[in-house]
Amino acid sequence: EEGVRVALLARTGAALQAAANEIHAATGTTVLALPTDIRDAAAVVTSVERARAELGPLHILVNNAGVNGPVAPVWEYPLDAWDRVLAVDLTGVFYCCRVAVPAMRAAGYGRIVNVSSITGKEGSAGIAAYASAKAGVIGFTKSLARELVQSGVLVNCIAPVITETDLFREMTQDHI
Repeated sequence: EEGVRVALLARTGAALQAAANEIHAATGTTVLALPTDIRDAAAVVTSVERARAELGPLHILVNNAGVNGPVAPVWEYPLDAWDRVLAVDLTGVFYCCRVAVPAMRAAGYGRIVNVSSITGKEGSAGIAAYASAKAGVIGFTKSLARELVQSGVLVNCIAPVITETDLFREMTQDHI
């Protein structure tokens, strides 16, 4: 109703296009699906530049990409999984904000919503990487909000409780 045009960035092309089609069908909104690995800073830049070129100025950014990683105690947690979880859940948020903020500042307007988790506030046994990354998102959001306080760009973070999403596939029933 407000004329918003949407760019969706995600790693999975087929699911991404399906989500774009569903949003368009339900709302009539223009939706651009951009397969992007947000762990790759250059890929984020390329996708955001394409979105701006095709859709216009960036006014709203929602960072909600996330992976849970394996459920394991810290002393058994695979090193590659730790790196992957932090790269997607925290570093990806940084990359997306780093690209979006300059244009928002220049326009004197922007809205950023970073999605964390209650686990980032409370911790959770077996998913220390996820909890650490989501705690980092909370701290990052507070820092960025303070940096932008005079700019017209508002930065907020939400920390929902566990919700049945694709992350459930990465968890054991005992953990859930």
